Amino acid sequence: MSDSNTPVNTDKVENTNSQENKSQNKFQDKAKFFSQQTLPLVLILSLIALIVLAIITVFIFWQSNRPTNNLNIQSSIKEKITPDKVLLNFTMTQKGQNVSEMNQEIDQKTTEIINYLTSKGIDKSDIVSRKTSYRDYDYPILEQNSKDQTQMQNVSVNFEVTLENLTDNFELPNQILEEVTKLGVNELGWSNYEISNQREICQEMETKALEQARDLAEKRIKALGGTKIVSIQVSSIYGCENGFARPFYGKDMAVSEGAMSSDMQRPEILTGTQELNIQADINVEYR
Repeated sequence: MSDSNTPVNTDKVENTNSQENKSQNKFQDKAKFFSQQTLPLVLILSLIALIVLAIITVFIFWQSNRPTNNLNIQSSIKEKITPDKVLLNFTMTQKGQNVSEMNQEIDQKTTEIINYLTSKGIDKSDIVSRKTSYRDYDYPILEQNSKDQTQMQNVSVNFEVTLENLTDNFELPNQILEEVTKLGVNELGWSNYEISNQREICQEMETKALEQARDLAEKRIKALGGTKIVSIQVSSIYGCENGFARPFYGKDMAVSEGAMSSDMQRPEILTGTQELNIQADINVEYR
């Protein structure tokens, strides 16, 4: 049972309260001192940040409104390539007065030529034949009272033959041209050598040429004191428009007697490699 009349030590309580008040006052004094010391520093840092931001803003505005200059850059990419595809062109022509007989004869020879080509592994989809018939205007004009009023006629068939995968058989075009002349072909036209994946090669080289042109532009602009490319326009890029004309043994004219001599000696076909050159021209606007 507690004694309610036990006296309380008031001095001890007051001393405790006094110590707490002193600690609070000391903390407040420190906080006030820290606030007084750091406030100017915060203001200074804020002012510096505003100045830097203002300078950056002015620089960006100056850059964006500075007059632009133009620069033309040209670059080229070269690569060695070997053709593996050829398009042959040859014609068979007959002259005479009896068009019906000539048609039958030239149709028979056309069939023989196509059969020979397919026997060499050439698909019919790679053989194009065009037949035409016309008056022979080189034939002397008949007199009006001439008994023979029949004019000479020409009947011809033109062939375009595509040969694929020539990498290991560059002699095949030569063999074909020799054989078709024996079958009635009397005019050898142009030939065009190509690369089967030429478009893919060209696209890759065009990309490299444009990248090279941009690198050259950046270096040139830096040397001129410029800092930024505003725009790039491709003026032209060329080098892959056509196939590759390759020489091969054959006459680009009518063959006498309708066929080449069987004992004619033909040299080896040498296609070798050649250089594909892609050139890119760009116009660069810069500040």
